[in-house]
Amino acid sequence: MSSVLIHGVLLSYLCSLAGLLVALDFEVPNGSSYLYWALVILNGVIALYVIAEAVCAIVVRACYPPKKQFSIATNNEPATLSLDEYKVAFEQYSSTCIIAAYLPNEKDIILDTITHFLNNVEFPCPHAIVLAYNTPRELPVETQLHELSLRSGGRFLSLRVPHSTSKAENVNYALAALANKQSATHIVSVFDADHLPYRDAICQAIATLDASQKSACVQGRCIIRNARESIVSRLIEPEFDMIYNIFHVGFNVMHRHGLFGGSNGHWRAPVLVALLMDESMLTEDIDLAVRTLSNNIHIMYDHRVRSSEEAPTTLAAYVKQRQRWAQGWFQITLHRSFWAMGTTKSFGRKFGFFLFLIFRELAYHFNAILTLQTIIGLVRAPSINSYIWILVGTFAFLCITILASVQNKFNGLLFCLIYLPYSYLQLYIVLVSEIKEFLAIAKWKVTQRAPIKDTSKLAVLATL
Repeated sequence: MSSVLIHGVLLSYLCSLAGLLVALDFEVPNGSSYLYWALVILNGVIALYVIAEAVCAIVVRACYPPKKQFSIATNNEPATLSLDEYKVAFEQYSSTCIIAAYLPNEKDIILDTITHFLNNVEFPCPHAIVLAYNTPRELPVETQLHELSLRSGGRFLSLRVPHSTSKAENVNYALAALANKQSATHIVSVFDADHLPYRDAICQAIATLDASQKSACVQGRCIIRNARESIVSRLIEPEFDMIYNIFHVGFNVMHRHGLFGGSNGHWRAPVLVALLMDESMLTEDIDLAVRTLSNNIHIMYDHRVRSSEEAPTTLAAYVKQRQRWAQGWFQITLHRSFWAMGTTKSFGRKFGFFLFLIFRELAYHFNAILTLQTIIGLVRAPSINSYIWILVGTFAFLCITILASVQNKFNGLLFCLIYLPYSYLQLYIVLVSEIKEFLAIAKWKVTQRAPIKDTSKLAVLATL
């Protein structure tokens, strides 16, 4: 019933927009042309901003070796050492990895994930791995996790979180357990249950935080490892490559800070314990990033801190995941935007919050209006109008950007070929998600996980 209501509201909204555009065109001579050109200019601004981020990232990656890319944002150079050298340099630290899981969904992969952390990931200092999970029923894998904890020599702890219904509650529960420990934890790394960090990821993250004392969090790069499993995961791989190779790098350079993405994020423990995750938010990671930056606490991005993850393999799983992300972004825009802009006197920081919260949401509606007006114009007088030229130009640049940033060129080319319908699927998802938020429909839907089909991938990651 809720689906029928949501799509009814969406259809009414689009029909109202189309009717308004037609009415403006009929009743006022050339009346809609002012609106049209205003929206064309706004969409042009969006395109120029995206292009500026991409150019920054491409220039940085082309002109500076990987070690120097870091120093652009921090004015310092992190160590690139062997494990023994890392241990000597950072023995004063202690590290805890928190892995959040919903076990009915991730019962088939969780043992492989924990085994990977214990056997294949290097730590330069005393460390612990904490699994904070929730489950509505007893599962056989819980006994196996308990046995693994006993065999780990204190390196692994399994915590079942009572009454939890979200990742935020699981992470906060683990943080409360850490705060009650007598021995201090300096660095807390947060991972989802499907994440397998590369061998040196924790060492690199600690080195980055040590080199940039002003930074409270380092967000690492996330790489899709199951791209070959379906056409959906093949398309998500180049999207992630573009996000992490281009836009995270460009955002870090342009705004002098990064964003926490929810997993493969490495925090100074006192900051994360003080802020915690907001359990009422659908995208608790972006909410935490906004609150962190609003408190004038620095986040940075380091592409060398790598972790692999699983992408959804079906269209239904993809749509569910992206609807939750889109509704979470909109929720944060409604609840945090003006508060965040009011916490800083810096025009640049205010403008940054405006761009990636308010203007980001409005951009989808500008796109919807321009698309409707373009369709109406083509139906009345078929011709190539200015918006189509903007679409073609932006599309061509994005194709170049995608092919320059992706590792698998075939998947990148495939993504370019379907980019326009893919972008309109995104528009549909965002509009539906905004309606769901207005109607107070905020049910958490987990992303389905499949067992790791080829366990040899774990050994490969250990060598990288």
